[in-house]
Amino acid sequence: MNPTPDNLALEEADKEQRIGADVGCGNGKYLGLRTGDIFVMGTDCSESLIDICRQCQHKCMVSDGLDLPYRDDAFDFAISIAAIHHFASQKRREMAARELLRILRPGGRVLVFAWATEQNRRRKFEQGMQDVLVPWVVPGSRQKDGSERT
Repeated sequence: MNPTPDNLALEEADKEQRIGADVGCGNGKYLGLRTGDIFVMGTDCSESLIDICRQCQHKCMVSDGLDLPYRDDAFDFAISIAAIHHFASQKRREMAARELLRILRPGGRVLVFAWATEQNRRRKFEQGMQDVLVPWVVPGSRQKDGSERT
């Protein structure tokens, strides 16, 4: 089975405990995949995105991914999709990964997706750069040549 957020949720749904965390949940895309089967709590640093999640009746809260408001060993699984690469330094990305591991019970599973530097078509990464901050850009805020709109 491919490691995607919905497949991880499917695998976890076969277990007795089915409590998950979506850290950096954004608009809640993955929060509603298995309603009724599992409980997933979403967190994001954006109050506006959490408002969207709440409008969809998702369980979520505004929170910093470096200091999650959960006790240790609280979740059976955690996902963080397209979020960790937005932290401004390697140290902060490592801290975010440690936070994901802290909230997992022993034997829990974590799935992290980050954008790859090999995606040259859409992103302008420098060749040979392995540690890259991917800034969040509002769609339509850049011109076709990549420059900022004025």
